[in-house]
Amino acid sequence: MSPGGAYTSLALDPSGRPHGSYHDWDNEDLKYAYYDGTAWWKEVLDSAGTVGEYNSLALDAQGRPHISYYDATLGDLKYACRQVCFPVAHVFLPLVVRSAAYPDEP
Repeated sequence: MSPGGAYTSLALDPSGRPHGSYHDWDNEDLKYAYYDGTAWWKEVLDSAGTVGEYNSLALDAQGRPHISYYDATLGDLKYACRQVCFPVAHVFLPLVVRSAAYPDEP
C-alpha cells in the first residue's frame, strides 16, 4: 500500500482481486487502492484534516467499495462509497454518519 500506511482494511472482489483502504500516516489522508489484474491503482478519498483512522472496507456484490472511517479533526464517523456518475467515471462520495457536533441526534 504505502510505506506510511496504517489502519489497513482488505477485501477481495468477486474476481478475487485485492482492494484496500488505509490511513496515510504521512499525509493524514484516507486512501484506497485496488489491483485490476494488471496494475495497482491508488486514490485519495478524503484529505480534509486528519482522516481515515479506524477505517473498514467492504465490497458489495458488484465489487464496489464501501468504507467507514473516523475523521479525527471533526470527531465524525464518515462513510464513503463509489458511485457510478457517468459510464466512464467513478466518484467517491464521503458522507458524515455521526457528527461530534450533534452527539445527541439519532
